[in-house]
Amino acid sequence: MKQVPLPPSLLATAREYAAGERVPAEPRDAATVLLLREGADGPEVHVMVRHRGMAFAGGMVAFPGGGIAPSDTADLPDDWAARLGAPPDVAAAVVGGALREVEEETGVRLTLDDLGVWDAWTTPEFEPRRYRTWFFVARLPEGQEPRELSTESTSVRWTTAAAALAKVESGEWTMMPPTYLSVRRLGTFGSVADVLDVTRGASVEMFTPRVEGERLSLPEWAGALFGDAP
Repeated sequence: MKQVPLPPSLLATAREYAAGERVPAEPRDAATVLLLREGADGPEVHVMVRHRGMAFAGGMVAFPGGGIAPSDTADLPDDWAARLGAPPDVAAAVVGGALREVEEETGVRLTLDDLGVWDAWTTPEFEPRRYRTWFFVARLPEGQEPRELSTESTSVRWTTAAAALAKVESGEWTMMPPTYLSVRRLGTFGSVADVLDVTRGASVEMFTPRVEGERLSLPEWAGALFGDAP
């Protein structure tokens, strides 16, 4: 799936924000987790199809996650704030929120030791609802199985990256760019162990898409997923 041009009306609005003619909404901190398990054809990820009536990403396929609550916190090693590119209190809240959201939406209990750092995106300036979202990965703990507990989804399922991308290409599923690129990146790994090896000590930089021509920009690393880089 290559990027398609933004609709003319949205492009005009985006350019007004870029020119400083409109004031963007302040993004809310959020966290999401790619919950993984080994499958016969490679890593499988747990996804949910959001209700079409949701104010944000309605009808989209997403990972468990959501906004950070004031009570969210976690005890983190000293290096985690730098790894997430956030102040220590924000990093603690983001990780605590990630663990809470997974348990609330799937019933799966994770710990800090389960998490790998995956990615970080901020919603574009022209969106009325904006989130500064940190992405994590985690292997499904032995003896646990996710359940459909979220009121925000119409269905949940396990899928390989290849199967998910096929559904996007056919038009059956839609994903926001960070979700789509996460799935596409997941497809480059042969096992969950390979994913965790890369993400255990990883660091991320927050990326905010901007209008370039008639399209939104993508992070530099994404080019390799489309064969645009060696």
